Amino acid sequence: MARSQKSIRNHVRRPLPNGVTKCARAQNSAQSLVLYSFGFAAFLFTALPANVAGPTIRRAFPHFYMFVMLSAAAAAGLVWAYDAVAAGLLALIAVTTLPARQMLMPAINRATDEGEKSRFKWLHGLSVAITLVHIGLAGVVLTRFLATGLT
Repeated sequence: MARSQKSIRNHVRRPLPNGVTKCARAQNSAQSLVLYSFGFAAFLFTALPANVAGPTIRRAFPHFYMFVMLSAAAAAGLVWAYDAVAAGLLALIAVTTLPARQMLMPAINRATDEGEKSRFKWLHGLSVAITLVHIGLAGVVLTRFLATGLT
């Protein structure tokens, strides 16, 4: 085997430093949340007719909210012994997602159904603000996680 091929092969086999892999995992998680939260609806409305995109979003977002609630609650339980602050922030995400799913989302749907555009804009803006706060809190948790030696 030629020397250059051997050095490339050895380079590829070398594991990344622990901090780099943790940072990549954290970045991927944050990007996934942002993409689904903000990119999914915009994509559907550009790729599909409104009469198809709207019902599709209505079917998808309850599952998104459930995923956020369950994963945040599970993560809170897993990190409690290591970082009570991070666990509290994750629990806060889980708890505040419940009213967003059970009350805010149906109110947004009713405003759409009843043609109340200003009410829809206000409620949707509140939903976006809550999601941004959740993403910010998750970012704080990820930053705390990256600052520790946990993998």
